[in-house]
Amino acid sequence: MGHSHRLSRPASAALVCAAITLASWGAILWGLQRPGVLSDVEGSPQALAIGLGVAPGVIAPMMMLVYLRGVRAVRAARHGDQVLGRWTVSASELAEFAINDAARNALGDAYRNIWTSPAEAPAKGIEIIFVPDAVLVGGRLFPLVTTGAFRFDGMQVLPESPLAIEFRVFVSDISDSVSSGSTEHVLRLPVSRLARSELANVLEHFRRVDARELIVNPNFFLNWLRAGLIAAPLCFVISAWGFWLSTHSAGEVWLNVLLLMTVGGLMGGLGALAISAVAWMMHRAQVAPRER
Repeated sequence: MGHSHRLSRPASAALVCAAITLASWGAILWGLQRPGVLSDVEGSPQALAIGLGVAPGVIAPMMMLVYLRGVRAVRAARHGDQVLGRWTVSASELAEFAINDAARNALGDAYRNIWTSPAEAPAKGIEIIFVPDAVLVGGRLFPLVTTGAFRFDGMQVLPESPLAIEFRVFVSDISDSVSSGSTEHVLRLPVSRLARSELANVLEHFRRVDARELIVNPNFFLNWLRAGLIAAPLCFVISAWGFWLSTHSAGEVWLNVLLLMTVGGLMGGLGALAISAVAWMMHRAQVAPRER
């Protein structure tokens, strides 16, 4: 459940990633001020700072780009770009929905709604906006794609009062034991009684997406593939350059920088190749016909 909360609040997540990036890079720069730190076998604070800063210093900026894309998607949805359906659920409808939602949540984790209705419904209600690849509920954005860390597989309309649209979703997660997997939940949202035509449009669109008749964001994983293939050789060049310069360097502080270029460039290049490989596999899964 933790990942779903982070995914649905892209602005907050982007700020967190920015803070981690700055802290990680700051730790690395501070550590490099100590001569011979990269050859320090006693584990000085500077060496520890570099060791702890490298991984988040690389991963956090990449995640920030993903969340910034979500921020742009929220802004576009609110401006009306590519909106499939848009309705406001009144306070009274939210109160009715909350009762039905609680009853279904009690059936178990597979029925648990990843969106929680507010304890006190706003007097003006809550706006729900569907776009081709996501839904914006109040200030929270939920992706609605068939491939990725947060994906849906099947949907239905619940004949309740008010009507509710329910997507079966799978959220990829990493547990404390570092084992990965997907957890099944649902995304269940109320439908305004005044939004029957908008609901029909939303259902038809996501029926086609679920059946793989329509691929949303077809270039998403291809862009990551291209980025990885561009970044990998650049990182390897930086690594080779750092190695060559380190053999001609005078000064231990400067040598720290060159050794970090050598090791960091090599790790970055291998990481970029891994990203490209994953992006290729995800793209193949994205465009593959649905198994019947």
